[in-house]
Amino acid sequence: MDVAEFTANVRTLSRPAYINTHKDKRLVKKLSHVICCYLRRAAERLIGFYPSSPVLYAYLSDGWGCYVEETFIDPSCVVVRKGRSRAEFLLERGIVKVLDDNDDVRMAMILSHPRGMTLGKKAWNVFTAACDFSLC
Repeated sequence: MDVAEFTANVRTLSRPAYINTHKDKRLVKKLSHVICCYLRRAAERLIGFYPSSPVLYAYLSDGWGCYVEETFIDPSCVVVRKGRSRAEFLLERGIVKVLDDNDDVRMAMILSHPRGMTLGKKAWNVFTAACDFSLC
């Protein structure tokens, strides 16, 4: 995907009254993956470009929950089940700051996809998520 196609897709998907199709949802996942990978590589390049400079790395996370509705339809007979369950997520971000040769601060941000907190939402679960997220 070149830059013009990327820009056109972002403009199309960001219209206020636009209704997303299943194809658009797949495209959104693909675009978000590309953005996350690009930002992580930019942060790694920033650290590698100034190997002797001090680095400040901050991990930020914020959790939220929502109700997820799911409908199951069995085509072999007339059974429709509607379920509603609670889902908890963790949004993770990382900020990297590096001093360059002129003592100016260079900064990069790392994003990731929201992490489902299916194993729990206690401090150990968030700590494990932070360890999985790190730059190392």
